[in-house]
Amino acid sequence: MERQGSDKIDKIIEFISKNKVSIIGGGIGAVLILLIAVISFLNHGSVNNPNFCALCHEIKYSYDDYRPYPITKANSGVRVGCAECHPMVFAEYEKSKHFNGRNGLRPGCTSCHEPHTVGKFANFMFVTGPIFTSKPGSGPGGAFWNIAAPMNDKERWEAIRPGLAKRVREGFMKNDSAPCRNCHNTEILVPKRIRGQNAHEKFKSGEKTCIECHYNLVHAEVAWNVDKKKK
Repeated sequence: MERQGSDKIDKIIEFISKNKVSIIGGGIGAVLILLIAVISFLNHGSVNNPNFCALCHEIKYSYDDYRPYPITKANSGVRVGCAECHPMVFAEYEKSKHFNGRNGLRPGCTSCHEPHTVGKFANFMFVTGPIFTSKPGSGPGGAFWNIAAPMNDKERWEAIRPGLAKRVREGFMKNDSAPCRNCHNTEILVPKRIRGQNAHEKFKSGEKTCIECHYNLVHAEVAWNVDKKKK
């Protein structure tokens, strides 16, 4: 019996020796395929099927309430999720002219905001978030907690609102208010008031961009906190 066992081991070793190139190549190929699959999933703009989200989360909001206007280029395939995790922000959006427009059009969250990918969320939660960056005074969840907790805590939310508004406005400054231009035809817009007409002249000459005048349209007011000089 011992001899038979030894023979089997010898055969396995011999097989590996003769086919080590194929085995190593196959192993590398399998790892690469797995990595490509994982990276593709993590970099997907959003989990596009509400049924997938519903496996863990109770879906409270109708997608029709915040789906993007179809013409918008920044939709990113997002179908569900914004209002579920950002209820206070969504409540502000419901009171805005973007939600209650006279023409019936309704730009959704991702018409203006770039959605975070599954990968970014996982990185924020598990790599740069609660496990590795917890520090005294930051709450039990570190960096992730500092963002996640305010979603349902008004006092915490108001504390971080100015910083988040600044980040979004800086993005609009860098892309020359591209999300605004996706829906609004800036060539035919003519303000009724002189002040607006003067501002639009600066816009046409490149001195100003949309967000420098048209901020606080959707969410609660935050004083302008970005360098006025276009980047």
